[in-house]
Amino acid sequence: DSRNLYIALYAADEHLEAAARPADGPVWLDDAFHVAFELPDREVSIDVSARGVLTDGVRRGGGPVDYRWTSGARVGVDADGTLDDPNDRDEEWIAELAVPLASLGVEAPTTPLDVRIVRHDVGRGGRTVPGATRVRLLGAR
Repeated sequence: DSRNLYIALYAADEHLEAAARPADGPVWLDDAFHVAFELPDREVSIDVSARGVLTDGVRRGGGPVDYRWTSGARVGVDADGTLDDPNDRDEEWIAELAVPLASLGVEAPTTPLDVRIVRHDVGRGGRTVPGATRVRLLGAR
């Protein structure tokens, strides 16, 4: 819409694992998605775990990520399975994000955005395996 960018992320996953972490905690150690918006003067990152914990930050000039920054994003998560139960077989989880365009410095939903999406998947052995893709989002005309 004119104020938010909506993103839906899907992960097939036979073993859902996500620790109870505080907001802005290291959710990338869990089953999680990392969404990075590459803007001209900074990179904005939003991470969300299968538990629905949100970690967001901004990086300027290749420096460290500043987790004091907040995107104002809202998140919803739906999981088909049982978090942190190694004795069952899970199916999938979905994260939906509503990211305020203003937090990205975007004034109109027609502005093209370069986005990198990484999925972190914790296997049954406890090892996190990242997988990445790069997309260019084009707003509605």
